[in-house]
Amino acid sequence: MLKIRNFDGDAKLLISTWAAADGLGNVILLAMPFMIGAFVVQLGFSLSEAGMILSVEMGMIAVVSLAIAPMMSKLSRSQVAVTGAVIAVIANILCIYTTEYESILWYRAISGLGYGLALAAGNAAVSSAANPARTFERKMILFGLYQVVLMFSIPFIIDTSGLEGFFAVLALMAFLLIFLVMRLPSYEARSVDDSEPNERQLSDNNSTISILAAAAIILAMSIYSLREAFAWAFLERIGDSLSVSAQTVGLYMAIASVVGLVGPALATRLREYAGAARSAVLGMILSGLVTYGIVVTGNQYFYISMIIVWPLIYYFSIPLIMGIATELDSKGRVAAASAGALQLAYSLGPVVAGFIYEKGGQNVIGNVTLAAMLVSVLLLLLACTRITKETAVE
Repeated sequence: MLKIRNFDGDAKLLISTWAAADGLGNVILLAMPFMIGAFVVQLGFSLSEAGMILSVEMGMIAVVSLAIAPMMSKLSRSQVAVTGAVIAVIANILCIYTTEYESILWYRAISGLGYGLALAAGNAAVSSAANPARTFERKMILFGLYQVVLMFSIPFIIDTSGLEGFFAVLALMAFLLIFLVMRLPSYEARSVDDSEPNERQLSDNNSTISILAAAAIILAMSIYSLREAFAWAFLERIGDSLSVSAQTVGLYMAIASVVGLVGPALATRLREYAGAARSAVLGMILSGLVTYGIVVTGNQYFYISMIIVWPLIYYFSIPLIMGIATELDSKGRVAAASAGALQLAYSLGPVVAGFIYEKGGQNVIGNVTLAAMLVSVLLLLLACTRITKETAVE
């Protein structure tokens, strides 16, 4: 069995990890649909150009998070997160003073560097909690509240103050969050007895099974998120094609985020009753069906209904998957890599979805969405099976 790791002040840890991983690391993910629309409408960029900007930024977040993940057991999480926040402040300020495509592309790449550092530090720090799975579930509630605020405010800010005003708000947010991410633990917390190593912890002499389990979870998160990105990246554009305005989409997403706040609580209850693996598989299947409905629907009311239930399923699924990742590796490397994989998938989503749509249309995207759902479920089952076998052997 896994040991419970001592770490005083999990409540303080919860706030600081949210600030780094979500307040900084996931802000662009949440803003993506509205930023793409604003680049097209306000700056006259093509849809592919707008998608490329977000793909570059999200890609940078992912690459940085993945690259630094193996080092998170040795680096100071607080210093990494503060450095990332400062970089994000500078990059967002630079974006205020230009409307040129090439300049914005470069500045958003720089901001991605900063956000990626914060994301890796925040998710790695969750593994320092006494109960990482529960901490992720609680952090998901804060993420939901954060999304409610952003879904209400982002369309309004962009509509009234333009992209310049939005970038100014991003810079201010990053500056204010510095004071919270400074409270991250500097290094990994130690287990109750360091002389008795955690069997599931990935160390230098890890078993092949542990490595396979980690790889399977990371790949499962990648494919899960790529499928989600197909719908999320063009959510505002899909709504526009159905005569649903950006502010209306934001309003419904905000309402849906409130509904979704019960998702982590449901995840906790079902995890205790049916286990993390079965619960996560259920979440993956339900989220796959929801995103399939969004990308193939031509009905305004069905589109809105899918928006309403989407966050509930997402907030239910993500803490279960990340909880498995944190329990596998107390040093936080698998959790940080999984979060980076999520961002990488979202960076590829607009490009991949656009290519598929041009070649085959909505129905093909729908079929790929269902196929991705199946593959992610199989990978998660593989990871959990490996973990179970390893535990039995030990």
